Amino acid sequence: MDIYSAEVQVKKLLNYVNELSNSKPRMYQKSKDRLKELANTCNQVILVIAEILQDEALINGQEDEFGGSQVSDLDSVLDSMEDQISELRQFLSSPKPVSNVNTNFSTSKKRALFTYKHCLSTLANADVAILEAGSCGKLLWKWFSTRFLECPESFKYNMKKLPRWIRDIVILYGYNLECGTLNEFTTMFDKWMLSITTSENNYAVPYEVYEFDKTTDPCNMTLSAVVIWDILLDYGLRDLCCDPSSELYPSEDCVYSLVSSKNGEIMNPYTNYLYDKSILDICNLTLKAGDSE
Repeated sequence: MDIYSAEVQVKKLLNYVNELSNSKPRMYQKSKDRLKELANTCNQVILVIAEILQDEALINGQEDEFGGSQVSDLDSVLDSMEDQISELRQFLSSPKPVSNVNTNFSTSKKRALFTYKHCLSTLANADVAILEAGSCGKLLWKWFSTRFLECPESFKYNMKKLPRWIRDIVILYGYNLECGTLNEFTTMFDKWMLSITTSENNYAVPYEVYEFDKTTDPCNMTLSAVVIWDILLDYGLRDLCCDPSSELYPSEDCVYSLVSSKNGEIMNPYTNYLYDKSILDICNLTLKAGDSE
């Protein structure tokens, strides 16, 4: 099916439900259930289209040096979709006042934002015994505070992607460390963060991070990233992995699991750095002077 055929079918569906709404028929329970299933399918269509439009906005922004003229139009479309999704969720779930649901979701987001702020700032200020891991923790905090705490109100983002973005930044940090290109990576990140305050940068992460999130290229998976993540957990990041049932927080094993699934062979020498510090040498990680045993 091409997009023209899809448009025709959607218009037919819209005409049908409009006629149904206007006629206000009395419906059997089976018909109501089928109508709910139809609404659920429409919900999924909206979610997928929203994802496509977000990806397209970022790609266009990259080609135009992050200055795509269509971004504001896409924002309006996505805002409208979010409203429709909210209404559909109310219809599909047990009846609750819309204001209560919105308040609960807003409260969860505010709580999560506070948790991220507290944990990442604590991590950035910790006296991390391994130099490279400490620098990675500072990078995470600088990115989060610059992008999400100092951002204008017009900046929109999906908080459910925060766990993936943090995971991906650590993985790319470890990859560039092993490749000997860490200075280039951090310089790129610094320039990108500077662009947030000096130009119209409406993106949550640099393009390199976005691209990795879409591909999770096995070539970018390294043992160094796993060990750095372990270290960051011990210096404050574990407090961010506070709710396994919520999509707003990362899991403790998110880096380990992704690297293992994509490039399991490189995990053969893995051990916890607290029990066997030789893993630090394998991963080119530097123990600060005075912290060696």
